[in-house]
Amino acid sequence: MSDHHIFNLIEIATWDLIAQDPILKVFTVVVLLTVFIACFLLPFNLNIGNRQRKEGKGTQKELFRVSAVFVFFQMLPLLLGGGVFLTSDPQFVSNELIVFSSVAMIIVAFWSSFYLSPPVRIKGSDDALNEYTEPLFLSRLEEMCAKLGIRVPVVRLLNSAGGAMGIQAFAGGLPAPSLVVSDGVIHRLSEKEADAIVGHELGHIANNSLWWFPFTISLAWTIAVFGSIWLGFWNSLLFGFAVQAGLSRIVSRHFEYDSDHKAAAVAGFTATITALDKIHISSVVNNKGWLSFLAYSMATHPSHEERLQSLYQRAPLEDRPVVNWSVAAAKRRKIGASIACVVWILLLTGSFLLPQSDLGYFLRSLLFISIGLTPTILINKAIRKDVKSELKRRQFKTKSKPNWVIFSITVIVMLTLFFVLDQVENQALHNSMGEMIWIIFGLPVVVGVILVVWGIWRGSKSPQAKIRLAIHQRRWTDAVESGMESAEKIKSDAPLRHDLNLALWMTGEQEQSIEAMQQLRNDFPDFKHPWLIEALMHLESGGTSRALELIDEVRDDLQGDVSVHGIAARCYRQLGQLEKMESEAAAIQEIMPDAAAVSAFRCAITIDQQELTAAREYWKSADSLAPGDAYITLLKAELELLEGNPTEAFTALEDAKRLINATPFAFLGTELRSIEQQMQESTPASDPNEEQYTEDETENGLG
Repeated sequence: MSDHHIFNLIEIATWDLIAQDPILKVFTVVVLLTVFIACFLLPFNLNIGNRQRKEGKGTQKELFRVSAVFVFFQMLPLLLGGGVFLTSDPQFVSNELIVFSSVAMIIVAFWSSFYLSPPVRIKGSDDALNEYTEPLFLSRLEEMCAKLGIRVPVVRLLNSAGGAMGIQAFAGGLPAPSLVVSDGVIHRLSEKEADAIVGHELGHIANNSLWWFPFTISLAWTIAVFGSIWLGFWNSLLFGFAVQAGLSRIVSRHFEYDSDHKAAAVAGFTATITALDKIHISSVVNNKGWLSFLAYSMATHPSHEERLQSLYQRAPLEDRPVVNWSVAAAKRRKIGASIACVVWILLLTGSFLLPQSDLGYFLRSLLFISIGLTPTILINKAIRKDVKSELKRRQFKTKSKPNWVIFSITVIVMLTLFFVLDQVENQALHNSMGEMIWIIFGLPVVVGVILVVWGIWRGSKSPQAKIRLAIHQRRWTDAVESGMESAEKIKSDAPLRHDLNLALWMTGEQEQSIEAMQQLRNDFPDFKHPWLIEALMHLESGGTSRALELIDEVRDDLQGDVSVHGIAARCYRQLGQLEKMESEAAAIQEIMPDAAAVSAFRCAITIDQQELTAAREYWKSADSLAPGDAYITLLKAELELLEGNPTEAFTALEDAKRLINATPFAFLGTELRSIEQQMQESTPASDPNEEQYTEDETENGLG
């Protein structure tokens, strides 16, 4: 008998043995399908992570290692579900356990995949952010990485979209972790403070929190799989989101503290404290009031006071700054976060004590939904009013065709899921367990294939993505040319046309830009943001009266929007109407009592009134509330000049120019030209530094 025949006989005998034992049959099917799904997930992860591997300049070996570990993370809920199903009495374990395990695996695979991707990406674009290659910055980065014992990551620059530059930094992309720093970190912070913010992000790489975050997602849904033994499918689904909501915050807060401490170790405690102080001051979330207290008690990041106090307690005596925060508030907020954690645990465990009835099922659903949504709702409620106003002003529903791809995926997934659940409840299928498991295990594969195909389709570059990337990279001419080429495709996209008009302004075509903004206002009268931007354009061009007319046209529609009052205040100063300027400052104070603009405008008023002592106090207050702001820096130059400090005035003016150049659409040319003229008038003609005051025209055409 040949070896081939012997092998066939062994194969037949093996499958006969498996067929005679139902448990062994199910186990075999589970193992085979687990291997099959693992073989699907690995290339899925490799495909997603390869982009970051290239951008982060990593290796194929590291990409494979990371992707393989992610397969384990992603399959953990399914492995637990299969293990419980095979080792438990069928009378006590529902077939829905396997169904939910499969769905939980899909959720984990989707959510965890974000940690394989680049930390920041321009919406709709496949292109990476520009690398930041400033030699001194990279030199300091290498020193910090050496101290932390990590590889030097690729650094990319995130330019702010408009207005004040954001102070942000991100680390991410596990296949080859990279660092993203915003322009505000570079331009609004001192060198040591910038190092502290970068050091914090490097700390996330050093303490492996980038690994813990996706593992936390997997762990949360694995716990949900275990809970599904008692809860049923739909309650378990909500339970999973509730577990993840709390567990992710507990893990995140721990690593935020640890990353702060690592930043202090490489950049110094004083610099880290002052840098975090400035970040929280410019944060979009309020740091005062009950909403803020509740929001931060459930947030992924500790509050302002908690972070600063934690650093202060660890700082050596020679590296401790003066305490300018409330120690009592830090204690209260820490207690609040601890109480929130205890309440989360009690609510989740207490949910299992509710009766196994329709009422109990309903109450559990409400409880889990509340736990999952409350942190997000509180954060949204605690967002500063000026940020809410800008978001509201920028909101616009683009008149475009419905996305049938997303709709089709949703329909297919829902129909498949309902079909599987219906089959599980069908007793006839219980006699064919292998067939049922093939259906259940096939669900994630079908959904995964659909998502991959959709991702490839969605990843194709669109004209909109090309334009947005060009604007982000400050390639104004390229953006305008792309907009002209795609005029028909983007004519219904009001926000994009608005941004293109700004890009046109940056190319020097100011009259044409104003005309285009007027056309945009006519085409989309409900989109109010163009009124304010056009007002700034007129203010920049010397048309102060026309700017005020535009502001008055939208006052009623934008009640509570501080930008309306801010632009009006600047106009009134140009017209010398200080009483009306004070009225606008008072209106801002009523909306946002702690707004930096209030102190800034009152500083300007007292400067014009020659009340320099009061002006200095107002300036200090404004600078503490908005450090590194271009307008406030211009006020400093003006104040120093009036106080007879020409050297300090020149330094402040150069700082202001640098900030304006780095800030797109700053629209501060009127104030800048005014201060430059004052400097020229106060500088003797023989002064060799005279030419310095008038050179260095800005990129915004502000000269």
